[in-house]
Amino acid sequence: MGKKGFTLTELLAVIVILSVISLIVVPVVVNVISSSKDIAYEQQIKFIVGSANNWLTENAVLLSKTEKNCITLSTLKESGYFNSSDIKDPKTGENLNGFVIFTYNDEYNQFDISYADTCE
Repeated sequence: MGKKGFTLTELLAVIVILSVISLIVVPVVVNVISSSKDIAYEQQIKFIVGSANNWLTENAVLLSKTEKNCITLSTLKESGYFNSSDIKDPKTGENLNGFVIFTYNDEYNQFDISYADTCE
């Protein structure tokens, strides 16, 4: 009559193989998740800058060409350019509450638009 089942050595070999596979796969998966959050964050910033560009089209006369101009994201929300649900930070899940900065570029005769956490 033959024995049925696995030996301790066979079970340990399977555990070692699964451990090696997980040591390879887990860092790759973590890196992919982190990278996708960074890409999603950059997409959010592009969306904010695009909305700010639309706001600028209608309100350029309100901005100074000699100083840096800052508007809050809540101003863009209140003006109807996006909802608060549209601008969540994918890294933290919280709403972004930064500023859009308009700086006049004399060389190109237009405003440059950027996003920042503070208006400095």
